[in-house]
Amino acid sequence: MPADYEVRGTLSRAQPGTRLVLCRIQAGQFQRLDSARTDAAGRFLLRGAVTPGVYQLRTNPAKPGVLLPLEPGARLQLQADASRLTSATVNGSSAAEAVQLLQAAQRTHDARLQVLMQEWSAKNGQVDYGNGPNPWDQARQALHGTARQVARRFAGTAAAPYAVTTLAGYPENAAFVDSMTTVLERRQPQSLDTEVLLARRKALRATAVGAMAPDIRLNTPEGQPVALSSLRGNYVLLGFLGLVVQALPAGKPGAGEAAPAVPRPRV
Repeated sequence: MPADYEVRGTLSRAQPGTRLVLCRIQAGQFQRLDSARTDAAGRFLLRGAVTPGVYQLRTNPAKPGVLLPLEPGARLQLQADASRLTSATVNGSSAAEAVQLLQAAQRTHDARLQVLMQEWSAKNGQVDYGNGPNPWDQARQALHGTARQVARRFAGTAAAPYAVTTLAGYPENAAFVDSMTTVLERRQPQSLDTEVLLARRKALRATAVGAMAPDIRLNTPEGQPVALSSLRGNYVLLGFLGLVVQALPAGKPGAGEAAPAVPRPRV
C-alpha cells in the first residue's frame, strides 16, 4: 500500500540544482523513484507515495547514499554535507533514529575492516591471531549485535524488517531471522523488506533437508536428457565439480601468480 511521505533537507556546500534521487536496490536491481533538486541555499523537498520500507537517497546513482525509512505519514528532516551524504543526520521518526544507529554501526564496522586489511597487507597476509578472538569475526558480531537490537527495539517501524535483512545469510543468525520474520509478517506485512524476508524463508524451506528436491533436468554423457523426477524411488548421487585455485606461499618461486585451476569433485 503506497504511503505518503515528505523529506525536507539541506545539503551544505551543494551546487545549486544538485539532484537527489530516491531509490531502492533490491535483488541487484537499481530502482529509481522520486527526485528533487537543491536551491541556491542547498535546500530540497521530496514528496510522494511509496510502499513502506527503507530506501536510499543519493546524489550519485553509482555511490551509496543515506538510508531513509519511509512509512505512512513520514515527515523527515535531513542535514548533510554534499560530499558526505552517507553521514547525514535524519530526524522525524523512531524509524529514522533506528536507521541512524544502523548506519553508525556500519561506518564503525567498515573503519575497523580497513584497519585490519592494512595490517594484513603490511604482513603479506601472515597474520596469526593464535588462540585469541578473531578481530574480523568480532567486527561482524558487533555490527550484527546492533542490527539485532534495532530489530527488537523498533519492531513496529520500517527499520526493523530492514535490520533483519542485514542479518540473513549468516548461520549464527538463522534462528533469530526466522523468528523475527514471523513477527514482522504479522506486524508489518506491507513492508518491502518483510516481503524480502518472506521470499527468502520460502526459498530456504523449499531446499531444506527432507524437502522435495527440485526437478533438475540435465543431459547424460551421451547427450540424452534426463529429469530427476524420472528417477524417483532410486538412490541418486549428485556430484558437483568445482575449480579450486591454489595460491603459492609468499617467497616461493612464482609467488603472486595463480596456480593452475585443479578440478575437484565435491559431493
